[in-house]
Amino acid sequence: MTFRIIEQKLSDKREPVETKTLPGGFESESKAETAIKMKIASMDHAGYDAEHKAWWARNDDGAHVRFFTERADSAV
Repeated sequence: MTFRIIEQKLSDKREPVETKTLPGGFESESKAETAIKMKIASMDHAGYDAEHKAWWARNDDGAHVRFFTERADSAV
């Protein structure tokens, strides 16, 4: 089973306004989660949202983004 990372740009109300699949695949969900943690480690404001089971961060332009894993055979 292969996993991928999904990135969602969020509105001011924290609702998704843009969704994209990041390039690359991972052989396990834990490897995909590790890649997310590495991606958000350099951001000043980031954390985990238990309600959405996703990681969040504020990117360089101040926009809020959400990252989560998904099986590669699932639809976005």
